[in-house]
Amino acid sequence: MSIMIALTGLSIALLLWTALYCVRKALADFRGATPASGILGLVAAFGAMLPIGVLSFALLMAYSGV
Repeated sequence: MSIMIALTGLSIALLLWTALYCVRKALADFRGATPASGILGLVAAFGAMLPIGVLSFALLMAYSGV
């Protein structure tokens, strides 16, 4: 059970790191010569945050007793 918690925590940390990286690169792209690349970076950041949102929803549903 503790290995599952550790792996879940590691997955969340990696997803947050990926989202932060994507946002930083997107902001740099918006300042650069090709601002259209920044939109793809924001889409990538959203793609990294979506599993965290689904996990949060699943955990809240599990603890609510529904």
